[in-house]
Amino acid sequence: MKVRRSLVKVLFLAGLLSVPLSAFSLDLFLPTQYESIYGIWVNPDTDSWFQKVNIWNWGLVETYSEVGDSKPWSRETMIMLAKWKDAEGATWYRTYEKIEGAVTPTLYLYKVSQDGKMLESIHEMYFSSADEAKMVEANLSSDNPHYAVFRKK
Repeated sequence: MKVRRSLVKVLFLAGLLSVPLSAFSLDLFLPTQYESIYGIWVNPDTDSWFQKVNIWNWGLVETYSEVGDSKPWSRETMIMLAKWKDAEGATWYRTYEKIEGAVTPTLYLYKVSQDGKMLESIHEMYFSSADEAKMVEANLSSDNPHYAVFRKK
């Protein structure tokens, strides 16, 4: 009976991912509960479709259309794929995210400034490994149409 329950749990958890992790060439790492990316990030001056993002330490990401909104515009499940620091001391994260109700997952590249007060990101819908190749530091630029920047609240 215990084996059967364990098998059901494993199959359930495996079913949560619509793209097998083996499709990624990156090694997963186990994030701590104190990663610098966690928290509420805002940008009331952005032309983007959301002004506030809340990244929870259990893998939930909530976006809000306006800084003052109390109900999220969208919810996403986040899996962290990689983390590293650059020469300036900024912390980078590469994540796989699935928006609630969406079919296609999204890859994100985040950069948290050394002082932990600024978050920059780009994203790309994940259709193939070619999309994964776009998630590199050189592409994190305000020239990128998928670029966003926020300040820690």
